[in-house]
Amino acid sequence: MTEYLARSFELLEALQRTIALVPAQNLADRLGVNERSVRRLIAGLKEIGIGIESVPGPHGGYQLGPGRRIAPLLPTEAEVVALLAGLSSSAAVSVQGSPVDRELLIQKLSRLLPAKHKATVEDISTYVASYQAAIPSTSAQAVRDLAKYCRLRLGIKITYSVRGQKQSARLVEPHHVIQNDYLWYLIAWNQHDGQWQTLRIDRIDSYAPTTKNFEPRQHPGKDIAQYTANAIATAPYAYRVEAVFMAPALEVAQRFPIDAIYVEPLDDESCVVHTGADTFETVAVYLLSADIPFFIRSPEAMREKMRQTAHRLEEAASITSADHPAPGNSGQHVVGE
Repeated sequence: MTEYLARSFELLEALQRTIALVPAQNLADRLGVNERSVRRLIAGLKEIGIGIESVPGPHGGYQLGPGRRIAPLLPTEAEVVALLAGLSSSAAVSVQGSPVDRELLIQKLSRLLPAKHKATVEDISTYVASYQAAIPSTSAQAVRDLAKYCRLRLGIKITYSVRGQKQSARLVEPHHVIQNDYLWYLIAWNQHDGQWQTLRIDRIDSYAPTTKNFEPRQHPGKDIAQYTANAIATAPYAYRVEAVFMAPALEVAQRFPIDAIYVEPLDDESCVVHTGADTFETVAVYLLSADIPFFIRSPEAMREKMRQTAHRLEEAASITSADHPAPGNSGQHVVGE
């Protein structure tokens, strides 16, 4: 009975994917049955009131009748893989206080899916692991509440911390919640400063809705996600750097995570990279990882840090294994490239 229902649902989804007639043989191939079984499934669906039209003849087939579109009933295998991957993603792991039990959800999913997808669930859940470094956690309730206030256009009063230092309370107009890898951001208009702000939700200490609604404002930039990436890259870090790269802006942008830098084209062959971090060493790693010639435009302190780094690298390169023999690695697990 379960397999019969699963095939009926899959047949309906196949008919929903097109407005054209679908030949019986095509449906049979998709379901892994013969044409007689297809006709039996069609008859069963018609009996419960599903409007399916049939056209006989060599160029005939089946299609849903006018106004008979229904919601998708079963995920495809690719959608199953995407769902399971999402459960293990950084975004899901970083949300704290969520009542979602991953193992229990996988069990429920397995029971709902047809047999041909159960092996996929078993393979992904058992043999695919996700490595997660230590990451900040964000309150699931905060994400939900802030998204609600965005929808209601309701101002909120928040307190916020930057590098462990609490700032004074501020009134903001929330417009969007943006998720980037394992961090969540609130894009809001600061009523006191009269400007847009990109606020990490895990750094919001407290929030409370006001009783006053606001009129939505024009978002900064054409793409709110790109605006957020640029705002993160050029945020008021302890150390901010501008570097000129000897390559087109598009090529340089592809060498970095989207939220690590903001690229400003100079001409067809060069661009300025704006970035920042909590240490100059971190910035140096970012810039060197692109493997493209560049020079520091500002600040002077970064140029001095690069000179010191170059000196340390030169010293490290001059030392050989004969000078400092490495201990044996017998029994160690070697990670391949």
